[in-house]
Amino acid sequence: MLDLGPNVNILPINTWEALGKPKLVFSSIQLQMGNQYCILPIRHLEDVEVDIAGVKTYAYFKVIDIMGDKDLYLALLGIY
Repeated sequence: MLDLGPNVNILPINTWEALGKPKLVFSSIQLQMGNQYCILPIRHLEDVEVDIAGVKTYAYFKVIDIMGDKDLYLALLGIY
């Protein structure tokens, strides 16, 4: 179990697919949602360029699959 609070970048699988399914790397960590529900990421996506207000950096994202995309953000917050 790895508890990094807000220090984990989450990417839903449907967003990863929309990005063209770039290569994923194995991830052995377990994530715990806000409601204490634990999930295993599918894999993680390395070195994703992120541009925030003209400042570019690189980040890692854990790619997860949430059953039922209807309430995706509620699930990420643990209210699912």
